[in-house]
Amino acid sequence: MQTIIFDTETTDYQNAGMRIIEAAWLELPALPVAVLAADIESLASFRQLYNPLCNISTSSMAIHHIIDDDVADAPPYTEFALPATTTFIVGHNADFDWEAAGKPEHIKRICTLALARRLWPELSSYKQVALMYQFMPQAVARQKVKTAHTALQDTKLCAFLLQQILTELQTRGHMPANWEQLWVLCEKARIPKVMPFGKHKGEEIKNLPADYTRWLLKQDDLDAYLRVALERNRL
Repeated sequence: MQTIIFDTETTDYQNAGMRIIEAAWLELPALPVAVLAADIESLASFRQLYNPLCNISTSSMAIHHIIDDDVADAPPYTEFALPATTTFIVGHNADFDWEAAGKPEHIKRICTLALARRLWPELSSYKQVALMYQFMPQAVARQKVKTAHTALQDTKLCAFLLQQILTELQTRGHMPANWEQLWVLCEKARIPKVMPFGKHKGEEIKNLPADYTRWLLKQDDLDAYLRVALERNRL
């Protein structure tokens, strides 16, 4: 079993056919509590560029600043593979990178975005860069985020955020004993309490009209975690 913080940069951020052009990960200790004492810079890491065998979209270049010439001599994206022993991946919006990696069914996702939203509902932004400014001295955060949206730096920022999350869980008396327990907490945090879209956006799901709830549940493309929340509301 292995837990890694995993991040990718891709040819596109909206196309279902996106291809990995950069992948990076940090190897985490066996127990979450060990992450609190970890020196992030000393964690074993991996970083590799890949040739997507197609053009990178300009909208993606504007985010990660990787251009076609950067990856022209890199190994093809088809050579990418997560470590065979990977059981958990940690990431900010971990679903995106899991999808970019081919949606490996045996790997469980621990999403720092979902955990941050549940732990600190009062914050105005949950973007990873914004959270650095929330939890780091501003001058330090500014220096750290200058290379955000490079995959390896993003894993290091996520590691710092994971430390803040675990510290908060420890303070509240909910420190997980292992990665499985943190995954369970994350799965609970993923279930929304308010509607994320539509004419009832921002309303508590428990207060949604019954007919609207029934209509939503008939939609085939409904987010799985929203479906759970709606099902509970219907009971």
